[in-house]
Amino acid sequence: MKLYQFLFDQLYEQGVGRVFGLPGDFVLNLYQALEDYSKFRLITFSHEPAVGFAADASARITNELGVCCVTYGAGERGDISPILRGFVEGFKRRVDTRENLKTT
Repeated sequence: MKLYQFLFDQLYEQGVGRVFGLPGDFVLNLYQALEDYSKFRLITFSHEPAVGFAADASARITNELGVCCVTYGAGERGDISPILRGFVEGFKRRVDTRENLKTT
């Protein structure tokens, strides 16, 4: 089993039904895997903060995990505002970055 398959299965078991994202150079393979997995509705945007705000709004409305996927660097910097909004408002969230996911 590949790592992305394990991750997708875990998200699906937690009730995730949609993933919000903006495809970028370093996550294109992940987006292809998301499309192939077919258990998630993939909703793409053309502006990183919109991705974060959409995932946040979805989580608040449905009371499910809100998942967003952007590339590192400019992508993750663009999601700082939605992430900080949640912290300020006391909404629980988990932020996984490339550094968190390293296994070495």
